[in-house]
Amino acid sequence: MKFWISRSAWILGTGSFFVFFFCGLDYSDPFGMEPLLIAGGKALLGAILVWVAGFIIADIIFKGIVEDIDVHEIEAIENGLAQRVFEKRHALKVVIEDTSVSTHDAVTRKAKLTSSGKTAAA
Repeated sequence: MKFWISRSAWILGTGSFFVFFFCGLDYSDPFGMEPLLIAGGKALLGAILVWVAGFIIADIIFKGIVEDIDVHEIEAIENGLAQRVFEKRHALKVVIEDTSVSTHDAVTRKAKLTSSGKTAAA
């Protein structure tokens, strides 16, 4: 979704740059350096403002569209990201639980070895 928001803002900003540039040119002296720089500066500032506004508006529009989609369909749109996060957390939890059990067993075994008089290195 972020890709489409930034892409639409980029398209709006680029389009507005060319519109502002060609509308801001002084056609009485089209190849003069000063009118080109002024038109370019105005076009750049206008494009930046339109890009920011387009980014905000596109964010609102795209999130409004996505919120209208059913939760099960969003999984397909986001390529099952929530499912992958759940599986990763589950795998991590299992690993953490397994290590805590094995650590507890190792400590218990070490305590039994030291209480029986054997060395703990065994």
